[in-house]
This record gives sequence, structure tokens and C-alpha cells, in this order.
Amino acid sequence: MALGIGAFAIGTDMFAMAGMLGGISRDLGVTVGAAGLTVTVFALAYAIGAVLLSALLGSWPLRRVLIGSAALFGILSPRPARCPVAWWSTPRESAVSG
Repeated sequence: MALGIGAFAIGTDMFAMAGMLGGISRDLGVTVGAAGLTVTVFALAYAIGAVLLSALLGSWPLRRVLIGSAALFGILSPRPARCPVAWWSTPRESAVSG
């Protein structure tokens, strides 16, 4: 039950991001297409990571995997917020002036 709710929450998160792409692109100073890469990269990492983790950790106790992955997610989530510029694109001001 907990894994199902967690998967639903993560999947819903991607749909919420799609509705905020205009604001994200304005805040970061990039195009909407470049901001859309956040959804793409997240979805790819989620799809690849889920398959790899299930293959690598299939024999581990499920409770340990769930607690460990939730802790890792919580520790690593604030890191992108400290990034001054979107790493996948040039800021719009540099692209227009250059």
C-alpha cells in the first residue's frame, strides 16, 4: 500500500510540473522547451532507476529499501535548489546578447 501511494505521488508530481513550465522558464531565464527537460530528465531517471533498483535490491528486505530510498530522496532533493543556473541550457540573456 505504501509503495503504491509513493508511486502515485511521484507520478502526479510530473504532471504538476508540466503545468508550471511557463513560470519555471521565466524564473530560470530559459525557454519553455528547456524547462520542459526537467520533466523529461526526471521521468527518465525514475524509469531507469526503478528498473535498476529492483534488479539490484530485489533480495533485500522491502522495508529497508523503502526507508533507505526515502532517506536518500530527502537528503538529495534540496541540492538542485542551490544551483544558480539551469545546467542544461544557456540563460536567455546570454543567448540573446551573444
